[in-house]
Amino acid sequence: MNKLEEIQLIIKEVLLEYKKRTSIEEWLIENEIMLGELLDPKESFEYKKEGKGLFTYKDTSGDVYFVRLVYQALNEPYLELKTGWF
Repeated sequence: MNKLEEIQLIIKEVLLEYKKRTSIEEWLIENEIMLGELLDPKESFEYKKEGKGLFTYKDTSGDVYFVRLVYQALNEPYLELKTGWF
């Protein structure tokens, strides 16, 4: 079984459990599935660079999603991945 097949199997298992969850858990699962697309860029939507660290794409329904990598300068600097939709 290759990596893509493993990911597809995991997603199928998650979706079977999806029906048993609360609305908050459903939201978290949806976010995890959306982030899963980022793990395999060969299978992802076509991202368009919109600005410094901001990328957007339209899904097949025409909805616009974004991915942004933001530098957070706190006590210890780190990067934060932000995702969402407009």
